[in-house]
Amino acid sequence: MFRYMALLLALSLQLVFALKPTKELAVLNVTVQNEMGALLPGETIIFKAVHKQKDYSAKSDRNGQLSLHLPKGEAYDIYVVSLGDDPTHCGELKIPLTAGVGNWTVTYENSTYTLKNVLFDTGKATLQAVSSVELDKVARNLNREENININFEVAGHTDNVGGEAFNIELSQARAESVRSYLIGKGVKASRLQAQGYGYSQPVASNANEAGRAQNRRTELRRLDE
Repeated sequence: MFRYMALLLALSLQLVFALKPTKELAVLNVTVQNEMGALLPGETIIFKAVHKQKDYSAKSDRNGQLSLHLPKGEAYDIYVVSLGDDPTHCGELKIPLTAGVGNWTVTYENSTYTLKNVLFDTGKATLQAVSSVELDKVARNLNREENININFEVAGHTDNVGGEAFNIELSQARAESVRSYLIGKGVKASRLQAQGYGYSQPVASNANEAGRAQNRRTELRRLDE
């Protein structure tokens, strides 16, 4: 009986505090999911107003849902804050002047994040000092409450300069260097695996330096929970 009454009270509170549209503001109910349709809790979604040049943001709840007020008659660019705090663009939306309550789904690929400006000495696994900016941000985000139960693979990749065995060994050592750095910043060792792939998974052509630079990279790959 008490559980039933508590449930009714919770539902009543949800109805009382649910957002309502106004003359100037529409209500947008948003579902956040990845490319496989899995709901994503704890994701910060930013709606950047094109004309007002103002940001409106909210964080998805444990069910991957969020609601927020947005001014009517405005166009928005939609972003998701990624592991490195560098927002990922996920689409556009226009709220008509006649809008009341609307529903929207934000879908983005969250299984792999390519670390930015994480650099190593040539032919070595020694992290350059500039790498700390990105890695410190990533460590903070990995330790956010909504992420602490998620495990990741640190994946190292190289270009095709040098032999296969050399690049496998180099990419493994670089992945382990990044893993060690993140552990040193408070990320639990049990949450991180290091794996080197050499030049077996290029994202660009190795025929020119621009392509080789893209292939020399370190990724964080989200593992199944």
